[in-house]
Amino acid sequence: MVFAANEAEKAANVKLVEVRPYGAFGRLYLAGDEAEIDAASQAAVAAIESITGVAEK
Repeated sequence: MVFAANEAEKAANVKLVEVRPYGAFGRLYLAGDEAEIDAASQAAVAAIESITGVAEK
């Protein structure tokens, strides 16, 4: 979650309002222009998808 938030903030001019972790999922609340939020969202998703590891069985 923190990794995704960091990448979102680096990719766009947004402010992190709140982070809510929920087990394997979570929510990032961002503030900024709609285009900036879209760019930040794409960066956060890309960051999460780039994580590698052992798949659950």
